[in-house]
Amino acid sequence: MMVLQRLLEPKMNTPANDAQSHTDSSADALQAAVTMADDYCRERDQKLTPIRRTVLELLLASGRATKAYTLLDEMRGMHPNASPPTVYRALDFLPSATISPIASTAC
Repeated sequence: MMVLQRLLEPKMNTPANDAQSHTDSSADALQAAVTMADDYCRERDQKLTPIRRTVLELLLASGRATKAYTLLDEMRGMHPNASPPTVYRALDFLPSATISPIASTAC
């Protein structure tokens, strides 16, 4: 799963004046990381459910430590019935190597 972290590292050679290219690269890297996580789960007879996928995508897109309640606020736009246990269960499921930039404090 270290490959996921390498995919999401900022590209040092991205030109500063080519913001669209950087955005496209970031989106491609995010999609590649989610696909790898899905494959990783499938190899272990587990599922990357829509909720788990959303939590993973939010974490990867943030690129920084993210609190569970921040994720919950963002998830409610896509999953209106999301509750704290929903986020915590998804965080517990996801392999720690995949979601290293998290802080699951309840604030």
